[in-house]
Amino acid sequence: MAKRFKFSLEALLKIRSQSVETRKSELGKVVSLKEKRLQDVQDLEQANIANNHNFPGSGQVIYAMAYANHKKRIEKEKQDIIDEIKKIEEVEKERRKNLNLALQDEKVIEKLREKQYAEYLKELNKEEMDFLNEIASRTGKK
Repeated sequence: MAKRFKFSLEALLKIRSQSVETRKSELGKVVSLKEKRLQDVQDLEQANIANNHNFPGSGQVIYAMAYANHKKRIEKEKQDIIDEIKKIEEVEKERRKNLNLALQDEKVIEKLREKQYAEYLKELNKEEMDFLNEIASRTGKK
């Protein structure tokens, strides 16, 4: 009876696969955060455009000062978000690097598994041929 294929590093392969999935999830969270912050910048720009249309052309100085302060606050908030996006991009770059390393580790184990499986099939075919040759030699002697 032929033996079944058993990969000796199956547990390690599962760990590597889980590591890849974890890294994908971490990268997804960072990308999602970056997209949200980019949307926040766009929203601030839209709010700034809307405020430009709502500014009374002439009037009291206090309204002009309030408008100028509001505009400065929006620009500062926008710049803070842009700075945060730059930091997020650095984290994203690092997470992509970690994911690529994890994928390489997993691929090495997968290649080893494929190689061992090919050897297993070769050995199985050899055993089968030996068995068939033995049957043929026994029937030939009778």
